[in-house]
Amino acid sequence: MPAFPYRLQPLLDQKVERKQEAERAQVERRKGLRESEARLAELQSRQGELETARTACRTTLLSGESTGEEIRRRRDDLSLATRRVEDIKDEVMAQRIEIEERVKGVPADVRYLLGQLGTADRQRQTAEHPLVDEAQLAPLGAPAVEGQTHAQVPLVR
Repeated sequence: MPAFPYRLQPLLDQKVERKQEAERAQVERRKGLRESEARLAELQSRQGELETARTACRTTLLSGESTGEEIRRRRDDLSLATRRVEDIKDEVMAQRIEIEERVKGVPADVRYLLGQLGTADRQRQTAEHPLVDEAQLAPLGAPAVEGQTHAQVPLVR
């Protein structure tokens, strides 16, 4: 027997393809997030090393007998170490911001994927007008149905 042709098969195929594409994009984002976190760890390690070097420069600046030229060279070394520490701090901050942006992107993908499998409840639209006009609503304490004056209803037996 021939297979039953499903009329909406092309739409179903598109939906499955979009879902797979979103899953691949999510995997790529998570991979990028892991790489960014590894880069942040490297930068933080480098920042610690540079701060240690700066502290060493500070302690040797005025230590022992030194000539003016020696102190000037140590001061320049300290200034260079301070600039390097500030530069690495900027890189660390930029990397943290990048990680925050990547973290924000990953949950959005998960919500997108879940929405693909969700029910049609989310697709419903609210009515533009109330189902019952205000004029049809009876005020409190009034009879529910307004009677017509001189209404004639035939009696059926």
